[in-house]
Amino acid sequence: MKIIFLDIDGVIQYTSKRFEHMNEISSVAAQLNEKLKVPFDYVRFYNSYDNNKYDIGAVYYDWDQTAIGIIRQVLEQTGAKIVMSSDWRERGLPYDYGCLAMYGLEKYLYGATAMEYLTLPINHWEDTYRPDLDKWRSIKDDLRQRFAGSSNSIYSIDSRSVEILEYLDRHPEIDAYVAIDDRNLENLLQGHFVHCTRGLLQPDQKEEIISKLNKIDGPYHLPADCITPELEEYRNSGAAERWNHFQHPENWIYARGVIEVTDEIRKTLGDKAFDTEYKRKM
Repeated sequence: MKIIFLDIDGVIQYTSKRFEHMNEISSVAAQLNEKLKVPFDYVRFYNSYDNNKYDIGAVYYDWDQTAIGIIRQVLEQTGAKIVMSSDWRERGLPYDYGCLAMYGLEKYLYGATAMEYLTLPINHWEDTYRPDLDKWRSIKDDLRQRFAGSSNSIYSIDSRSVEILEYLDRHPEIDAYVAIDDRNLENLLQGHFVHCTRGLLQPDQKEEIISKLNKIDGPYHLPADCITPELEEYRNSGAAERWNHFQHPENWIYARGVIEVTDEIRKTLGDKAFDTEYKRKM
């Protein structure tokens, strides 16, 4: 399997035109619901939290058509899938699905690297997951130090590189990948990284991405000394795979219509996640 680890800001988004169109976002959400045949409800998303209008506006007005076109061409030509490595993943995979669906890319979404924060608009959801989040931050710092070595600070290692390597170790089905980012991830991702230094992904970088995706040299396992008991416990708890429910899009928050929360989903997300004003039957 081929994977693109995708960043958003500085790769496919650069401008802030959305602020010129704030009065139009409500109608944009309604149009998206009418036009797109996907389970994500843009109107419900818009109405559920005031700041969500900025997210819809950012995707609709500020995602660059040329950069998105490059990503689409690469996906079509290589058969690759998308794993979100951007901070945008912190709103959850349903949110990423809804964003990508605006450009017909939702079918390529495969997953997201482990989250450090859970920036959903339901405040105590983060309280529900805080033990998992705190464990992951500690584990990630330990991994960064192991990669940095005893003579260097953890800050010499970009945390996003570690997040990507941890995901790769957890997914041995991946045998080729490229990370596209405006942060410099070359230190740990040599030969698998395309650096966006010009504000956006550029057309002359398309062949570089394709070349790296066509280099089959996986799976990609972490060094043995990185597989600590803490990391194994974190993984075994299922925390690393939160929100990874593509096979059940009807169970997502912001899904269209009235849904029933299954025992499986309740167990995965935790009972407290549904003890909110958003509790439906849902």
